[in-house]
Amino acid sequence: MSTAYIWRVVASALLLASCAQMGRAQLSSGPGVKSGFAEVNGGKLYYEVAGEGHALVLIHGGQMDSRMWDEQFALFSKSYRVIRYDVRGFGRSPASSNVFADEEDLAGLLKMLGVQKAYVVGLSLGGRIAIDFTLAHPALGAGLGPSATGSRGFRFGGY
Repeated sequence: MSTAYIWRVVASALLLASCAQMGRAQLSSGPGVKSGFAEVNGGKLYYEVAGEGHALVLIHGGQMDSRMWDEQFALFSKSYRVIRYDVRGFGRSPASSNVFADEEDLAGLLKMLGVQKAYVVGLSLGGRIAIDFTLAHPALGAGLGPSATGSRGFRFGGY
C-alpha cells in the first residue's frame, strides 16, 4: 500500500467527518437499502447496506449513531457497497451487559455480510474502533480512515 494511497484514504475520512453534520438525507427508508439486526458475539447490531462494489464501512462517533452518515451513505452507495451500523448501546443497537470488543463486533458483522475486505472509516469513537479493528484483523482491512480519534491505551498527563 503506497503512502499516497494511505493519505487519500485519510483525506477522504477528514472530508467525510467535516460533512457529517450537514443536512440529513433519509436514505435508510429508500429503495435498495438493506437493513436488519446482526447477531454477533452475543450481542445485536443494527446495520444498513446500500450500493455495490468494494465494501466501505462507516462507523459513527460517540453519542451519535449511524444516521450521522446519511449524506455520505447516499453519496458513496453510488460507487461502493456502503455499510453503516450502530455500535452497541447507540441508536438501534441495544446495550450489552456482557464483556465485548467493538472491533470483534465489526469483524462479526462483516463475516455475516460476506465481506472479505473493506475500507473502514470512523469518526471519534468510530475511529478508535476502526484502528482497533485494523490491528486485530489486518487481512479484512483494505484501507483505514480514522478521524478525530484517540487510541486505546493512551493516557493523558503524567509525562
